[in-house]
Amino acid sequence: MANISRRTALKAVGTGAAAVLASPAILRPAMGADSVRIGYVLPLSGGQASVGAPIKIGAEIARDQINKAGGIEGRPVELVFRDDKGNPAETVAGVRELVGDQVRFLSGLTVGPEALAIAGIMNTIDAIVLQTTPNLQISHELYHPRQFSAFANSFMRLKACAKLMVEKYPDVLTWGGSFPDLAQVTESWNQFSSELVAEYKSKLGKDVKIISPERTKYGTPDFKPAIEALMTSPVEGLFTDQYAADGITFFKQAKELGLFNRIRVFSDSGLEIDLPKALGRDMPPVDWALGVWSPFAFKDSALSREVQEIYRARTGDPYPHGYVAYGHVPVYAFAAAIRSAKSIDLDKVVDALETVEFDTLKGRARFRKEDHQVIDDIVFTKYGPANVAPFWTVSDFARVPGASVANPATPGQPFKM
Repeated sequence: MANISRRTALKAVGTGAAAVLASPAILRPAMGADSVRIGYVLPLSGGQASVGAPIKIGAEIARDQINKAGGIEGRPVELVFRDDKGNPAETVAGVRELVGDQVRFLSGLTVGPEALAIAGIMNTIDAIVLQTTPNLQISHELYHPRQFSAFANSFMRLKACAKLMVEKYPDVLTWGGSFPDLAQVTESWNQFSSELVAEYKSKLGKDVKIISPERTKYGTPDFKPAIEALMTSPVEGLFTDQYAADGITFFKQAKELGLFNRIRVFSDSGLEIDLPKALGRDMPPVDWALGVWSPFAFKDSALSREVQEIYRARTGDPYPHGYVAYGHVPVYAFAAAIRSAKSIDLDKVVDALETVEFDTLKGRARFRKEDHQVIDDIVFTKYGPANVAPFWTVSDFARVPGASVANPATPGQPFKM
């Protein structure tokens, strides 16, 4: 499957899907008379609305920047949003509604279940989808020739994280974890811990002791049992992947119980800038956050600086969330591909996406032709407490080139460590 043909795959669509693709209404161009329409399916209400909000802003900023510069081949970008409320069934409904409304360029699908729901219907929709989930299945067993992974997958992110921890903390040789008891997060821990062992051994010739992680119930208000167990363990480095309000609660309770005095380094992959904004001077002394984008790490990028200023003007907040990139990058990628193809024909745009380099908030990026996995930098920001406003600080950052941690391209096949 490594050399799977897009046209071969599309010929394999089942009878029912073929009927959908053959519908005259479906085959109309994905462009209004005067615009290029890009659709986003996001949680804009409900419990995950805080996730969707920065993505929506990022897409709107990208739209405005492109339109200010003359649009795409002279045509303005138009964004069309659908609210899925963080529900996979609503995600599928939103995608089908957009495609039925002649929107053929889609993104905004950030969370695992929602992204996998879309991957499951790719053969029944006539559209290109830029997925933003880190789920490895998208470029492996769920590979589809019109589906692209627009951000680093979990293997790349966690391998980069392990490399960074070895470089920064060569003497932290006992590691543990704390995260919700969910299959996808457990898989992340397994990847991180195995990569950590391999990196310490290959780079430093040192053996790392991995302590059994403290799994917690998703949505629990009480992390004290897990924290108390960590307090009595030999763990020096702690991998955390708590999400949203759970993560904030975990760190607040960890501060109260004195865990910050026990752990030498926190390696967090779930909270980004939300944690320092919530904790302020109660931040742990050393918190390395694995992020999507950080303006602190890309001050050399004119595009990154511009987006940060536009975000500040729109929201009054000088510190944008990394998820802004989830909205911004797909618009720029579609724009670059359509310009290169000089067409909105889906096959031609896919051909262009497989070859064109495009600007992102983290510099230039490209999709790997074989499996449609993006190759770009993976970013980390080191946060800590401060005594002056905003009462948290950034003391360091790191950028790991995606090419240095990329997994082999095996489209159509399950990922193997």
